[in-house]
Amino acid sequence: MPKTCCSTALSYFPDRATIQQDSSLDGSPAEDFSGTALKSSIPGRLVDVSGDETYRGRQLEAHVSHVFECRYFSGVLPTMRLLMVGGIHGGKYLNIAYVKVVREQGKIPMQWLYCREKVVV
Repeated sequence: MPKTCCSTALSYFPDRATIQQDSSLDGSPAEDFSGTALKSSIPGRLVDVSGDETYRGRQLEAHVSHVFECRYFSGVLPTMRLLMVGGIHGGKYLNIAYVKVVREQGKIPMQWLYCREKVVV
């Protein structure tokens, strides 16, 4: 039986994330992510790049700890953060440090969200 696009996507994108926007007032020292999310339950793949030499080529800077790979959609900024939903990464907060759009001829545009884990106390 041939694989469908959906079964391939689900196996390649096992993780889900919500992109949260900072809704704090201008000049406010504290971030507030309680407002409306940019996107919810985005399928993607979370790759841990800290301490693993195999993925060192994907590590943009030393403070980047994860890369979230997903299909391209507009509007993602480095002032936003990811909230991982469900699975082994569920509840993890990741601050977006850099957004890289990956275009390959004949393929759907992808984006890599370079992130650093936010320590919640």
